[in-house]
Amino acid sequence: MSRFNMTEEKLAGATSDRDYSTVASDFYFVIDCTQTMQWVLDTICQNLAKLVGIFEEGKLRMRYGILEFRDSKVQKEPMIQHKFGKSHFTADPSELKKKLLSLTAKGGGPPKESVFDALKMAVEEPDWREDTTKIVVLFTDAQPHKPDVNVKSWQECCDVIEASGIDMLHLVVHKDYLDDYKKLRLIEDKEGNDLPGELLPLGDSKEAGTKLVDVLEGIGYSSQRLAAKNNAKGGFRGV
Repeated sequence: MSRFNMTEEKLAGATSDRDYSTVASDFYFVIDCTQTMQWVLDTICQNLAKLVGIFEEGKLRMRYGILEFRDSKVQKEPMIQHKFGKSHFTADPSELKKKLLSLTAKGGGPPKESVFDALKMAVEEPDWREDTTKIVVLFTDAQPHKPDVNVKSWQECCDVIEASGIDMLHLVVHKDYLDDYKKLRLIEDKEGNDLPGELLPLGDSKEAGTKLVDVLEGIGYSSQRLAAKNNAKGGFRGV
């Protein structure tokens, strides 16, 4: 059954309310903010309440972070790890939305952006909580630079992500590049299994916004389920 068809009732059967009540997760948005991505930024902001609501239904203690990137190699555009006070994460959805609304789609543009380096910066984020489910979701309509400034290849990118110990990686990428990004589905988790996460298509423009809403909902439910599973298995507390 597709994760996009999961209902709250089905998810509730995966673990008990007692397990859900202690679940913690850090959720990191890694967003291509080049000029062709404004409709994506708008759709995320407009539907953020729905995504947050999914996590609240599961009684997850969430924190959210944002990394914006463009082309650091050719255009020399810096990546920005947004801060909320002294941390790169916030537990306040209103602060998250405020920060997302401040993002501007400008510069860069397909075909290639600094995807590899952005993922490296995200997964090596020093503010991840211990004993929490660490989730990264990438949004881009571009191919990665090969090599990038720091990460030189698909294989090195896979190695960096594997070494980081994150628990889930979602890839929301332009439909024309799905085959390329399948290489990142070869990543293994800490137990040697396929790293959980989805590889999902991003359309061409705001006309694809309805589909992106479904994608966000699916990411929310699959992330919620993994966090609950990890908590039930390992007693994650996210201290």
